[in-house]
Amino acid sequence: MSEGPLCRTRLNDDLKTVCGSVGKPICPDDEFRILDDAGRALPAETDGELAARGPGVFAGYLKNPEENQRAFTTDGFFRTGDLARFDRSGNVTITGRIKDMINRGGEKISPAQVEKLLLAHPDIADAAVIGMPDRALGEKVCAYLRPAAGKTPTPAEIAAFMTANGASKLLLPERFEFVDVLPLTEAGKHDKKALREEIKQKLAQEEQGE
Repeated sequence: MSEGPLCRTRLNDDLKTVCGSVGKPICPDDEFRILDDAGRALPAETDGELAARGPGVFAGYLKNPEENQRAFTTDGFFRTGDLARFDRSGNVTITGRIKDMINRGGEKISPAQVEKLLLAHPDIADAAVIGMPDRALGEKVCAYLRPAAGKTPTPAEIAAFMTANGASKLLLPERFEFVDVLPLTEAGKHDKKALREEIKQKLAQEEQGE
């Protein structure tokens, strides 16, 4: 983002910090917080929305009070829309985007967390996890998977693998879609908007066929 804030790791940071985080604020007077849905600050090792204020963060959108009201907390912290966490030393790790969170019956599920578990499977080359519409729960977890060359993993095998690697039942996808290619945006990221639209159409067709 061009609005700030800016972070970096330090020359004396260990390898885990350098490879697994975006470090700490560049500007020493910038303040970072991780916020819950109600705007309350969260402790270290807890996912929430990254927010920041200070001289390294822009002052607001020109002549757009409505957007400023949405983008800033009442005490002036800019809501980045990034899902993040602090480690015990104050380094920031980005774990996803708020808009990508899946709301399954009130339980918030991070697609990035599910994707990490899926990509650990040796037979899966790529994975994109989205929320699919559900009348009872609002959303359920759907995983689009590109199998590794010559591999044909089954949903049961994948679920068993995830469970063996510490996944709770909440993180197990309730639907698997196996594809040859995952659509990408111009920025080279998974086009989850296209996938959400595709699964919505598939569910509608299946419902009409019942």
